[in-house]
Amino acid sequence: MRAVTADHVLFDECIEAFRPFETPIVSGDVASTHSYLLLGFDLPESWGLPNCTIHPTIRVHLPGHYVALISRIDNPEWVGRFNPHLFGIALASIVSFVTGRVCGSPRDGYLCRRDQLTDHDLSELALQHPILIAGPGCVHTSLSRERINSYYRTLSALIEKLISVKRDTYLIAMQAIRLVHLSLLNKRNDFGLAYLLLVSAIETVAQESHKKRLG
Repeated sequence: MRAVTADHVLFDECIEAFRPFETPIVSGDVASTHSYLLLGFDLPESWGLPNCTIHPTIRVHLPGHYVALISRIDNPEWVGRFNPHLFGIALASIVSFVTGRVCGSPRDGYLCRRDQLTDHDLSELALQHPILIAGPGCVHTSLSRERINSYYRTLSALIEKLISVKRDTYLIAMQAIRLVHLSLLNKRNDFGLAYLLLVSAIETVAQESHKKRLG
């Protein structure tokens, strides 16, 4: 583990934070930690997932026609108080993969150890993932209950599979999921790069499937 993990993401660390490769040692007096999702849609109710809970979004208004939608994540016990944001980054990639919507998470754990966020804290988080809600290129953040429930069911099922599959399969799956996430993040800035990242994700899975058939 790097001494300083803030600001620069090494996704391998996030992969391990989401599903530890070794049995974590959890002390009974370890305080719970949080991480945060910066969503691209309103989440009106909590999502109880197999390994964490995502709370309803808090809407923060920004200048112009921009808002931010912030959800707190109750991390699993094994995450602990050291670099809790790594879990949130991994989950953000999975949520983006399932929903097809850009989702972010802070690149540091500065705010993740606080039980309550101040208005200033929320403003800091909001600046990391502003969403345009009016004008050309705007995002519709209010979704139907049916769609939100569909996202929830698919996300829960995918996380259960990621938890249960063999380690090698888990690593390949998470790497492909991250490529899709990066594609969504870069789509507006460089559509060609976003396309190549999607192709890379498909090739990653296809090559692994080909190896298994040959084996």
